[in-house]
Amino acid sequence: MILVNCLAYLGFNDVKQAERITLAEYQLRLEAYELRAIRKREDQAYQAWYNYAVQATTGGKNPKWKYASVQRFLKDVGITKSLSAINVQYGRSNDGDKENTTKLFQKRYKEFQELKKRGLIDMNAWKGGG
Repeated sequence: MILVNCLAYLGFNDVKQAERITLAEYQLRLEAYELRAIRKREDQAYQAWYNYAVQATTGGKNPKWKYASVQRFLKDVGITKSLSAINVQYGRSNDGDKENTTKLFQKRYKEFQELKKRGLIDMNAWKGGG
């Protein structure tokens, strides 16, 4: 059963590799698989709820869409707030502050140049070729 689970669910492609797994590693990988499955079901539940929510209407005789725009829906479900927090974390501005954005770009470009000078940036990596 362990070999079947390793090959079917835990990402193993080689029987010999699956045969070498310890019981502790197997249990850890199985738990991680179960957590990914739970996350997937949770994401599916959210998707179903979002699908339902965006179709919601208000009013009785002459119903209107509850959400006139995607932005309103994102705000109501808290995604806009989350994106704002991420933007703050990375030094980005939500209000279109061009001066702040320019400074951030200049700072990141300077960091890039320093990493390139130290040989930590492979300028050919984007070409893929390998």
